[in-house]
Amino acid sequence: MSAAAARASSGLSLLRADDAASVDAELMSSPGFSVDQLMELAGLAVATAVHKEFEGLAAERGGCLRVLVLCGPGNNGGDGLVAARHLAHFGHKPAVVYPRMGSSDEAKRLFGNLLRQLEDLDVPVVRDATPYSADVIRSSADVVVDALFGFSFKPPAREPFASLLAAVAEAASPAEADGECVRLASVDVPSGWEVNDGPQEGSPALSPHCVVSLTAPKPFARRLGAATAHWLGGRFVPPSLARRFGVEGYAALYPAAEQVVRLDPAAMPW
Repeated sequence: MSAAAARASSGLSLLRADDAASVDAELMSSPGFSVDQLMELAGLAVATAVHKEFEGLAAERGGCLRVLVLCGPGNNGGDGLVAARHLAHFGHKPAVVYPRMGSSDEAKRLFGNLLRQLEDLDVPVVRDATPYSADVIRSSADVVVDALFGFSFKPPAREPFASLLAAVAEAASPAEADGECVRLASVDVPSGWEVNDGPQEGSPALSPHCVVSLTAPKPFARRLGAATAHWLGGRFVPPSLARRFGVEGYAALYPAAEQVVRLDPAAMPW
């Protein structure tokens, strides 16, 4: 049996960019989910995975992490805004960098509401990414959540995001920080990576400590290093839809009522 056939038979296929877009479109069509609902569930999953992955670090910091959440203009950024809110409720200290909001009326409504919710929790939101050098990031955060670009991203990254990504890559690199680096968690796909093919020449070389895949892992997962923790969230896909895309097997991996699961790379047929 070929590797592709093994993945399909197990229901543990990797979800390519066009299929991920189709799943989202169908979730908002047949089951009738709204963007708000999907973003809330995804953001909660991200916050939960970050909280669980870095519990040991939080214990070293007195139970509270300083989390810098970098949000892009699209839905991946919206997931980050939701995650920041939940991280605040979990007892951490999030701060948000949000250089650019989507320009449509719907984007202004949706993201405007999310920003107001953060304001009510006294979560700082910075709209100018310029001050965030690697040194500033290292001195102000224990964990960075990368929610800049999702599965629809087409390289290369442009300003102001390119400089911000370069600073994050440096801040999260032990080699650049004498061993003391911030931890980096990427939402769905590391920003600057192509979702199907992984890191791209000319893009900042993000090496996340943790990736939180949403709905199902994407093909770039084959390019993750052995030390990268891989979480899965987004437990809301109806079985009939999951079967059509060969990802129905992931549902059985979730423990009981958990919204996230830490994947075992050795058990994945990729």
